[in-house]
Formats: sequence, structure tokens, C-alpha cells
Amino acid sequence: MSVNDDELRALLREMDAGSDERRKLAQEFYRALERHKQTTKRADVTYRCRRGCLLATVYQTAQGVVVHLPRHKYSPAYNEAVSNKDGRAKNTEDGGRRWKAQTYFLDQAVNASVSCDHLLPHVLTNERIENDLRMKTRRVAL
Repeated sequence: MSVNDDELRALLREMDAGSDERRKLAQEFYRALERHKQTTKRADVTYRCRRGCLLATVYQTAQGVVVHLPRHKYSPAYNEAVSNKDGRAKNTEDGGRRWKAQTYFLDQAVNASVSCDHLLPHVLTNERIENDLRMKTRRVAL
């Protein structure tokens, strides 16, 4: 007996809802760290550009690895070249070039794209993050 389209859609909706709930847990965890001014102190791995801009913080928790990418912005020309209007409307604070912070569990993304004024988007792979956690590498300059 095969699964019909309605059953598949229902299953996908359940999976999406579960994923959203997990993402909310990761965000609540990070907000709690912010409230107590513990975001840097509690980080297991911190990624920065060579000039010191924060690119990502990683936390090992009982529920999994939480990744936080702070808000960032691109130059107007670069932003226009690498994004589209719909994406900017959904994922920026101002509908333009100030991209929202993201917090999620590591297994909810394939890789992370990190950037700052000094570093154009750099792919931070999940494998790299897992290796840095395993090696207990506290600070990484990219």
C-alpha cells in the first residue's frame, strides 16, 4: 500500500512544525544568554574575522549544537548582486541590507554563511563546526 499525496503533505507539515519548535528553543536559549550577558562567556566556539568582528557563536547543549549568526549588512552593490527583493523583504530588518540574526540547531542547516565588512560571505561548514567542538577550539579567526 502506497502513501497518498494528502498523507505526505500532512507528514511534511508535522515535520515543519517540529523544526520550527526546535528553532524556537534554540532562539530562546540564546535570548536567555543575552539577558544574562553570557553569550561570549558560555560559547564553546567563537568565530571572528581577522579584525575581530563576531561572525558566529556555537554552544554545545544537551539538545544539540546551537549556532548563532549575528545580524550583518553588505554594501549596497554587493547586497543587490547576491540577493533578491523577496529574500530581502523576508530576511532583513529594513527590507534592504541589514540581515537579521539567525539562531538554530546545527542539524537544521547544511552550512552557515558568515560575513562582515572585512570578510565577504564565507561558508562555515557543519563539519568544521563539529571538528572545532571536538578539538575544543574556543576561538577561530577566519
